[in-house]
Amino acid sequence: LLTILPASSSVFLAAIRDWPYTVFFLAAEMWTTFMFSFLFWSLASELVTKSESKNFYGYFSLDIAGILAGGTSLLLSHFYDHHFDSYLKSATFFIVCTGIVQVLLYHFAFWKFRHPITSKKSDTLTSESEAEEPQEDKRPFYVNLFLLVFSFEFCDHFLEIIWKNHLQLFYTTADSLSIFMSKFIFYTGIVGVLITIFVSSPMLRRYRWIVGAKVTPIFVLLSSVMLFFCFWQLENGMLQYILPVNYNYLILVIATAQASFMKIAKFTFFDNSKEIALLSLNHTERVKARSICDTFSSRFGKSTSAKIGRAHVWTPV
Repeated sequence: LLTILPASSSVFLAAIRDWPYTVFFLAAEMWTTFMFSFLFWSLASELVTKSESKNFYGYFSLDIAGILAGGTSLLLSHFYDHHFDSYLKSATFFIVCTGIVQVLLYHFAFWKFRHPITSKKSDTLTSESEAEEPQEDKRPFYVNLFLLVFSFEFCDHFLEIIWKNHLQLFYTTADSLSIFMSKFIFYTGIVGVLITIFVSSPMLRRYRWIVGAKVTPIFVLLSSVMLFFCFWQLENGMLQYILPVNYNYLILVIATAQASFMKIAKFTFFDNSKEIALLSLNHTERVKARSICDTFSSRFGKSTSAKIGRAHVWTPV
């Protein structure tokens, strides 16, 4: 096929050739979307009322799992030093066990802690009240929600492509990259917990959700300007005598900090603000809106950024 198809299809053929890794990656992407973005927030919106959301939604973002995952991965990396295949098998075993625990917890939560608003009586009253009230056109809300999530996921994934592409200059082996990513996840989790406790949760309780929603795009704008300046200086070298630093290393530092705070901002500000905004809708409209933003808009933003990144950043295989 490589001799028949154009050179641009080499990545697609590599994904087919290494199909176990491709299937594993697709399953991991679908798992996070389905289990966390859709099921968790669907359950949370049924159990927590709009007045309670400002007090509880912030603490749902405590990234304790990131600390445990990063710490476990770091221990496995040191235990299986220079044996990446053994490390990968052990890490996959922990992932599968964690997935089974998640399924059991969801089953227990859905069947043992059903909120009264999901009862048949309340559903009947809600449907009757909705039938009496004039239906407001929600299409502008859905369109804006689609554009909001698409823009965030596009920027997040595209900046991540640039960051990981630059990581290859400093971490050339699978072992060294695995140790770096484990530390990255671990320390990102610690910083995320501190920001949740001292910044995002008090902000959600004190201000409207729109204030927290603005934090993420403002940070993306400022950090992207700094990153663009470093790339521009690396290419032109006009300020080398004024700022004599290693711009490759500076790009790595800024891109790593940006990737870390992008993940933190998504869980602590962006997701919480979005879910509080969705509480203004009824149950049926929330399901539609969540389906649009979590299953379509999010994936479409990532795939679009991946296509552009493949054309402008990645080198052909």
